[in-house]
Amino acid sequence: MKEKDWIEALSLADEKYVKEADPRRKQRFPRLTPKKFIKAAACLCVLGLVLYLFVPLRNTPPSVKKYKNSEYYPVIQQLNAALYTPPAYKNNFQRILADVLRSKENKMDGVPGSVQPEVGAKYRETTDNQVAGIIEADRIKRSDSFIYYLEGRELKVYSIDGQNSALVGTYLVMPEEKLPRPYDNFEFYLSDDCKTVTVIVSGYSDYKAIVKIMNLDVSDPSDIQEKDAFYITGNYISSRMVNGRLLLMTRFRVNYADFSEEKNFLPQIDCGDGFESLKMDDIILPEEMTEPSYTVVLALEEGSLTVEGAAAFLSYSDEVYVSENNIFASCRYYDDFKEYGDTKRRCMTEISRISYGGGSFRVEEPFVLEGYLKDQYSMDEKDGILRVVTSTSEVVRLDDPHRAPWERSRSANLYCVSLADGTTIAGVEGFAPEGEMVQSVRFDGDKAYVCTSVQSTDPVFFFDLSDLHHITYKDTGTIPGFSSSLVNFGNGRLLGIGRDADMFSVKVEIYEEVKDTVQPICNFTREGAVCAGEYKAYYIDRERQLVGLGMDDRGYSARNAYCLFFFDGYELRELIKEEFPCPARMMRCVVIDDEAYILGGEKIVVRSLFE
Repeated sequence: MKEKDWIEALSLADEKYVKEADPRRKQRFPRLTPKKFIKAAACLCVLGLVLYLFVPLRNTPPSVKKYKNSEYYPVIQQLNAALYTPPAYKNNFQRILADVLRSKENKMDGVPGSVQPEVGAKYRETTDNQVAGIIEADRIKRSDSFIYYLEGRELKVYSIDGQNSALVGTYLVMPEEKLPRPYDNFEFYLSDDCKTVTVIVSGYSDYKAIVKIMNLDVSDPSDIQEKDAFYITGNYISSRMVNGRLLLMTRFRVNYADFSEEKNFLPQIDCGDGFESLKMDDIILPEEMTEPSYTVVLALEEGSLTVEGAAAFLSYSDEVYVSENNIFASCRYYDDFKEYGDTKRRCMTEISRISYGGGSFRVEEPFVLEGYLKDQYSMDEKDGILRVVTSTSEVVRLDDPHRAPWERSRSANLYCVSLADGTTIAGVEGFAPEGEMVQSVRFDGDKAYVCTSVQSTDPVFFFDLSDLHHITYKDTGTIPGFSSSLVNFGNGRLLGIGRDADMFSVKVEIYEEVKDTVQPICNFTREGAVCAGEYKAYYIDRERQLVGLGMDDRGYSARNAYCLFFFDGYELRELIKEEFPCPARMMRCVVIDDEAYILGGEKIVVRSLFE
C-alpha cells in the first residue's frame, strides 16, 4: 500500500471512533418487544411468589427495648412474650397446604368449621360462710330489726315484723360517670354496728372493666347516703371481710401489647384522687407466664376504704381461698413430657400464698400440685396444713399434626401440704374411678367430702383425715346424678345439692356413714328444672334441719320457684314452695322466729313454718 493511502485509512478510522465516543451522540438500546416484556414480568412474579411462600415467618415477639428505662420493664417483657402468638407454620406454603387439607377433610366428614334502727342493733349472719369468722359478701344480710336485700341495682331494706313486714328504704346503686355499664353480680356486706353497707359493683367504663366499692350510710334506712368510694380496673372475683378489713380479689386482663400507657397493662386504683398504677414492688412475677392477666389482692380498711396492703400475681387467674391468716391463689398450667414415644400433656396447679394475719402482706413461696381445682372449696387450711383436692387429666398429643389429641386418663387426688416448707406430707392419689372428675368438695374439721362423676352418675367419698399417716375413706358407690355442692348437715349427715340423672332436673339428697360405707337416706327430685349454681343462694339451717333453694323452670320462667325443705330424720319434706318471676340465683331466704322471709326480685313473702 502506498504511504498516502495508508495515512488516509488511519485518518478515517480515527474519525469513526471519535464520533462513536462522542457523549452527545444519541445511544440506541435494543428494542423491548412485548414477548420479552411478558417474560420479564413472569420472572418477577415467580420470584415474588417464591419469596411469599418460602421465606420463614417471624417467630419471635416484637422488641420492647424502648421501654427498658421503665421500672415496669420486667413486667413488660413477660407480658410481651405472653401476648405474642407465634405462627403455627414455618412459612406461608405450609399454612396454605394445611388449610387445603383441612377443607377437604371437612367436606368429606360433613363437619362444619370451628326508719332508724334500734340503738345497739346486732348483726346476724345469714350466709353459710366457708370459714367461721370470715364473712363472705351476699345479696342478703340482716340485723335484729331489718333485712337488707340487693335486688339487681337496688338496695332494699325491710322491717322484720312477720306478716306486717314492710319496705322502709331503698337506694339505687346507680352507675356513675366511671361505671356506665354495670354487671348484674352485685353483692354487699353489713358492718357489725349495722350502720354501714359496703356494696361491690362490677362493670365496664370506657371499654375497660372496672370494680367500684362504695360505703352506704344506712343508719337511717329511709335516707341512705353514699359515704366513700373506691375503684380498681379489672373484673371482680371474690371478697372477704375479716376483723374490719375488706379483702378484695379482682382479675385484670391485658388484651393487647400496647405498653405506651401504663393503664393498658397495669391494674389501676382510685381512692378519690384519680387512677394510679399499682407499684412495681406489689407485683409478683411468675417463673413462667401462662396467661396475660393479674390476680390482684387488696386489703381495704372497712370504714374508709383506704388501701392497707396490695399484691398482684401476674399470670394467676383461677380460684382464691381465704383462711384465717392466709390468702391462697391458684394458677393452672400444662406440663409437656415424653413417655413411650408419645408427647403427653398434664394439667398442673401452682398455688401461691399471702400471709395477712400479722397486719401486713407477706408473700410466701409457691408450690405445685398435679391437677386442677374445681372451686374455692377445693382448698382448706387446718393446723398449718393445706388440704387440696384436684381433678387430674392427661392428654396425649401425637406427632401427626392431622390427628387430634385425646384425653388418656382422668381421676382425682387429695393432697396435704405443709405450709412450713411447701412439701406434700400425705395424700391419696387416683381415688376416683377412672374417667371421673371432681364435682364438689367440702372440708369439715378432720373430715373431707368429695363427689366425683362422669356424665350423670357419681360416687360420694368420705375421708377421715384425723391421722395423716393413715388416711382412710369410704364411698357410696355409683348412684344416679351428682352433687355440685356438698354440705355438712350435722348429726353425722351430709347434704348434697345437684342434679339427677337427667341434665334438667334437681336433686337434694341426704347421706350418712354406715360401718364401712356411705349410703343415701332419702332424696327429693324435680324434673324440668335447674337450681342456682351459686352456693350462697342456698339457705342452710343445721339446727332446724332446713334447706332452701331456688329452682329455674325450664319451660316457663314465671314458674321459677323457691322451695324450703325440712329433714325429719327419715325424709325431706317440702314445707314451702313460692313462685318468683326472677332467676334462682337472685332468690334468698332467712328464717326468723319460725317464719321464713323469702325474697326474689321485687317480691317478699313471709310464711310460717307451721302453716
